[in-house]
Amino acid sequence: MREGTSKHLALLAVELYEISEKFVYELNNKQHDSQNVFDHLPEFAINGNETANKQPIPARYYHQFMGQLEPDGDGEKFLFFNLGTQDSVLQEEINNSGYDDLFQDIDFEQVLNNFTPEPQENITGFVIPKTNYLVVELTYITSYDHYSGGYEYDMEIDIVGYLDYNLQRKPFKPDNEGMCAQRFKKDDIVRIPHNGSGRILKYIDLPWASRYEVQILEQHPLYDVGTVEDFFEKDLELGKE
Repeated sequence: MREGTSKHLALLAVELYEISEKFVYELNNKQHDSQNVFDHLPEFAINGNETANKQPIPARYYHQFMGQLEPDGDGEKFLFFNLGTQDSVLQEEINNSGYDDLFQDIDFEQVLNNFTPEPQENITGFVIPKTNYLVVELTYITSYDHYSGGYEYDMEIDIVGYLDYNLQRKPFKPDNEGMCAQRFKKDDIVRIPHNGSGRILKYIDLPWASRYEVQILEQHPLYDVGTVEDFFEKDLELGKE
C-alpha cells in the first residue's frame, strides 16, 4: 500500500428530453388512478431549489405535483433525463451514494447544455432515445494516518467533458490535466502495476482514456524485459531514471 493519487475516467450515459407541463398533464389523464405518470417519464430532473446546486434529483419528487392541474398553453418546460454507466468503478460509487448525492456539487444544467434534448413526443412514440456521454473523472487519494497506523481514502468526483457526435472527447476546461493533456512524455520512466518500471514509447489518445505503449525495463511477474505493453494512463506513475 502506498500514499498517492490515482485518477479514473468513466463514461456517464445521458438520455435527455425537454418536457412541458401540458405533456405531463395529458399523459397523467390517460393513466389509471392507481398508476403514477412518473413511471413513464425519465427518472431525473434538475434540482432548481435555491439551496441546491442544480444537481440531479428524482423527477417524481421534485415535480411531484406536475400534471395535476391543466396549465395555460404548454406551461413551463423542464429537462428530464436518464443516467447510467457500464463502468464498474463509477457504478460502485453510484450504488454507495446515489446520483443526487454523488453529483451534488455539479451543475447539471451547465453540463447538459452541450446536448440537444429529444422531443417529448418520442417518449410515447416508442422512439429509441439518443444516448449522449459525459466524461466523469474520479480521483482517489490515499494517505497514511500516523496516529492510527492505517491508511485513509478520499474520493473526489468531477465531470470534465463529454463525447461529441464523432465520439471524440471534448473537455470543459482546455487545460484540464488528465482530460486532454498528455501526462507522460516520450522516454519518461514510469512505474507500472506490481512494482515494475518501463519507458514511454508512444501516446495513444482514446475518446475516454489515454493509453501508452511502454517498454518494460526490469523483470516483472507478468512481462519480460524489452517487451512493449499497453497501459492506461491511470495505471502509471512517473518514476525516476
